[in-house]
Amino acid sequence: MSEIKPDPGTGHDIELVFRVSGVLNQANSDLRRLASCAERLKELAENILTEEFGRSPVFISAALGLVSGRPPRKSARRASPGSGPTKKDLVLQLLKQDGGATMTDLQTATGWRRNTVSAQLTYLSKLGHNIQRDSLNGDLRYQLQA
Repeated sequence: MSEIKPDPGTGHDIELVFRVSGVLNQANSDLRRLASCAERLKELAENILTEEFGRSPVFISAALGLVSGRPPRKSARRASPGSGPTKKDLVLQLLKQDGGATMTDLQTATGWRRNTVSAQLTYLSKLGHNIQRDSLNGDLRYQLQA
């Protein structure tokens, strides 16, 4: 793109405005295409996680949140009333699903380290939740019992 130096009275300032407008319109169009591509990639990731790995919608949304570049929330408390489920709620939902959840599932969904997940499971047990722990092929699996 050649540099245009506006000179009052010559009409170059109008030409500059049209060029800038064209660049902005192209950038806006490119952003719309990128947003469309990102939405399609999210749909494909959801399908793969659901069909190939049999993951629950709760796990999928948590995993996609981590992949999107948003940092995981630091606290299990809600930021404000109505801001959505807490990580404790997320852990409970994963434990309630058929087959429960592995330690890796819980770590990925919450963004927590192994010791934090273990502490949360202990805390939930102390609150009265019956959490069954099984080992399947060397992988620890936790499930909430009714």
